[in-house]
Amino acid sequence: MPSRDVVGPWDRDPSIAVLAVAVCRTQGGVVLRIQKPVERFVGGRMIVEVMALMEGLDAALGLGIRSVTVVIGYRPLYNHVCHDNSLPLHLHLFYAS
Repeated sequence: MPSRDVVGPWDRDPSIAVLAVAVCRTQGGVVLRIQKPVERFVGGRMIVEVMALMEGLDAALGLGIRSVTVVIGYRPLYNHVCHDNSLPLHLHLFYAS
């Protein structure tokens, strides 16, 4: 789900990063929505994207979900996750530009 759909409209401030995650049902209804500001420098977009992915996967595990479809809108993260076989979930990965 694109971040603009998770967080909603806002005044863009490039100095503020927000983790935004939505765990949705197959039919599209939101089961859980997570939004939290990143309050310190974390090293750039890749780190923030990884933190958001980890939040989402942790939430899915906490809900007892073992098969997850992940839509990633950041190509470097998508490429990295496609080559990682150590995740404790069955992932279906999609890239959405």
